Amino acid sequence: MHTDVQIAPECPHKGCGQVFNDTNFRLAVYLNGVFFLVKSDKGIIGFTCPKCQKTITNSASYNDVLKIKNWLSNTFVDIVSCTENEKGEVILNPKSSFEPTLNYLSPFMLKDEIVDELSIDYFGSTHMDDVSIADEILNHINQTKPELKDWYCSFVGDSNKPICKFRTVYWFDEKKISACLQYENDHGIRIFPRYHYHTGLMESVNSLLEFNYFMGKTFDQAKADHEKDNAKALDVINACAEKTNQNYKNLVKESEVNNTAFLTKIIKQNQERIANDPVIPAKFLKVLTSAPAPLGNLLTDGVCDYLWSEPRPFEDKDFPESFVDEIDDTVLRLRTHEKFNKHVKMAKRVHENQNKQYVQNFLRGKLVKFLEGYENLMQSNRFSYADVWQLKENCLIDLYEAVNRGLRDDMPYAMHREGEGWRIVFNGKPFSGLRGKGFYWIYYIISAPGKKVYYRDLHAQFGDKEQTEKVIAIEEKDVKGFLIGEQLSLSDDAVYSNRNKEELEKRQSYENIYKKLSFEKAEAISKGDTTKVDRKIHEINKVLKHLDGENLKYKLKDHKLIFESKDTTDTKDTTDTKEATGTKYKIINDKIKKNYRDAMGKIKSIREAKDLYTHFSDHIKSEGGAFIYTPHEDIIWHLD
Repeated sequence: MHTDVQIAPECPHKGCGQVFNDTNFRLAVYLNGVFFLVKSDKGIIGFTCPKCQKTITNSASYNDVLKIKNWLSNTFVDIVSCTENEKGEVILNPKSSFEPTLNYLSPFMLKDEIVDELSIDYFGSTHMDDVSIADEILNHINQTKPELKDWYCSFVGDSNKPICKFRTVYWFDEKKISACLQYENDHGIRIFPRYHYHTGLMESVNSLLEFNYFMGKTFDQAKADHEKDNAKALDVINACAEKTNQNYKNLVKESEVNNTAFLTKIIKQNQERIANDPVIPAKFLKVLTSAPAPLGNLLTDGVCDYLWSEPRPFEDKDFPESFVDEIDDTVLRLRTHEKFNKHVKMAKRVHENQNKQYVQNFLRGKLVKFLEGYENLMQSNRFSYADVWQLKENCLIDLYEAVNRGLRDDMPYAMHREGEGWRIVFNGKPFSGLRGKGFYWIYYIISAPGKKVYYRDLHAQFGDKEQTEKVIAIEEKDVKGFLIGEQLSLSDDAVYSNRNKEELEKRQSYENIYKKLSFEKAEAISKGDTTKVDRKIHEINKVLKHLDGENLKYKLKDHKLIFESKDTTDTKDTTDTKEATGTKYKIINDKIKKNYRDAMGKIKSIREAKDLYTHFSDHIKSEGGAFIYTPHEDIIWHLD
């Protein structure tokens, strides 16, 4: 390593054998953090193996621990990578550097039973500067437990800008280190506090902790511990009362053992702040809609720019030897690209409606639950930036769905699932209890105005399902999956014969990533950056190789990736002829059209729905084996 200190050249855990060097060790620290334990002459360095997810430790001198921490915290690191061009020649990529900042992240105290079992000593500090904490450490040792001089301490300084207002410092008996390590690996609980690279997301979330946090504990944990302490104190008072022949109730009253007013008051104050302070939901919303920024601003284009999206991306896989090797994982990169696009879409809609009352109610009502999830994550030895991202993104999905529900109640034109049927709002008038397959068809038809929705595609999506309404009912997410197909760059004569959610989303991701890489290659060509051109060619070839391995048929045209359907025909006339004359297509056509007529008949039977029936009759036409919807420009449907 650059420090001349050897750190875990190989993972010692059975069946793993992952090899580490100075470059991928730093990447491991980025993923799950690192811990340092020190005493006067010795130290221990530990981190989580990205492959087996177990904790690794190495003994070192006190000075070597400081060297490692300094190297991880303050030294620019040059990242050198290479790729192959189309001729198989190895091309050296430009160097990239980053300057990380390590933060001590230990805002939570271990539970009392763990502290007792493993003989751990600790104290909590609210001081934000290292000098004050160092003084507290000395005072704690000198005034409380002088024997701690021979124990390992978990705190070795912090960055200039700590990301937590409360930090717990631990001491470990050398004889108990192995037991602590075993407990961490067996139970998945973070016994040794970690240092993590500074990220804006974690700093923002930590700034919200106070709303479910009391001196190193969650409110629930603080209340539970308070009750345990009370029970112990009451036992002591009872014994004292019996021994001295005093009145037990009077002693309890005098001692104020059961007085929980202080903690209760703090909890109530926080609940009131969450309910009334306009700044709190705004801060929470900023967390939920924030874009990923793990290594993006630290490394050059394309390098490790997607490790934020998936916790434990290398579990049970060989961990890369350098920062850039994992770029060959095409599937991971495609999934990340898809997640990012989904995030942008959700964040945009939420921001557009952030002042709506239902958004504010959601943010106030979900904050504590979100913080509880974060607090559980932080106390796990697997904790990573990607875990935090996934937690807040799941909350954003719930908020996005709440916004959609709120919008559809406000919109003059809307259609969505309601129980086992459908609800349509037309010109502000709602119509509920609409059942039948034909309403699925109407939903898909009006979701793609101006585009053909082929009978055979409707059949391919639902034709093999049983006819009962209960069985054919699908969740809203399946509906969304079908609609993604309308966004693909396909011509009318290249329609999928087997549309399903996963297939459509994968193909959409492939098209997007190919378009992005092609654009980046063209941009590099225009700038004369031959090294970047070769790198983009290499990445494009990886994508195409993956598609070939998936047996997907495609063609390349004008920087676009266009998938070919198994049922693709050369012309519209050929398609119409096959569907008109083929027995199979005729049966499908008749069935789809009957479903549609039945749905329209139900709408017509509703006296108040005359305008809705007229609108669909006038603007949904059937031609060439497909429906096509051409509404007035002023009619925009809100669809979940």
